[in-house]
Amino acid sequence: MALLAVDTERLWDQVLQFIEEGRVIPVVGPELLTLETGGRTAHLYGYLAERLAKQLRITWNSGDTTLNTVVCRYLAERGEIEDIYPALKRVMPPSDELSLPTALIMLAEIRPLKLFVSTSFDPLLVQALNRVRYGGQDKTQILAFSPNSTQDLPREVEKLDLATVFHLFGRLSSIPDYAVTDEDLLEFIHALQSKTGRPERLFDAMVGSHLLIIGCAFSDWFARFLVRIGRHERLSMARGKTDVLVDERAQQDDELVHFLQHFSTRTKVFPGGAVAFVNELHSRWIAAHPRGARNRYHSNPLLARLMTWNAARSS
Repeated sequence: MALLAVDTERLWDQVLQFIEEGRVIPVVGPELLTLETGGRTAHLYGYLAERLAKQLRITWNSGDTTLNTVVCRYLAERGEIEDIYPALKRVMPPSDELSLPTALIMLAEIRPLKLFVSTSFDPLLVQALNRVRYGGQDKTQILAFSPNSTQDLPREVEKLDLATVFHLFGRLSSIPDYAVTDEDLLEFIHALQSKTGRPERLFDAMVGSHLLIIGCAFSDWFARFLVRIGRHERLSMARGKTDVLVDERAQQDDELVHFLQHFSTRTKVFPGGAVAFVNELHSRWIAAHPRGARNRYHSNPLLARLMTWNAARSS
């Protein structure tokens, strides 16, 4: 099923206006987590899947691009699920061995974006915010939900003093407090819906804001869940805000597209990939706010070149 035509220029104007008003929350997923390793570009989770297989001493195939696939093979060879989490923490490269994804740096440069919801467990978004906004100091506020240790925003989103990253499915550690497998994800979703454990302030913030759901790469049913938690009422009755879904996997899922077109018309499925979307968002933001951008880019030569190229392209 083809996507319905979207007036992208109108949508871009709306998104930029919502950001200027401080009414946007990005929900950031693993499609933005690209890195350079061994002379090639790789996605972080595929890279970790290969390293995890070697750490667990099981066969790794080039088609094993997900951590869930590697874990399933390990369990099939009579491995223990408890081995997975410390092993994954060990194979996560230290920050000085990773170049931060440019897309994350670009998002961090858009200063009115204050609260970021991360659907991944890695620290890269936090590191990007620390580098761009705090000169490399560890000042970004980090919060993480897990079924065993619930956290919520300390105050309403408009009262947050620092950039904040909320890991919706846990944060990397040596204990099973973060989602690696499909079963983990199911348990997190179950816990997020409990009356006693759900992060009320976070959900209120998501309901009251326009969501940019970027590169989460989740299955049909989970994409529907993400869209639904951003609404107080059922999707077919929701009015008053626009959410944007940017996800190549979602665009190729006929059932999801059909569902959104009929039951969630205020959720706009943006054509194109997640990285391309962030590039364009950044380009348009810089074009509208050039002076502030120059002041912030002086310490990042790569982004300085990108800013110059974007400005020339838009002129």
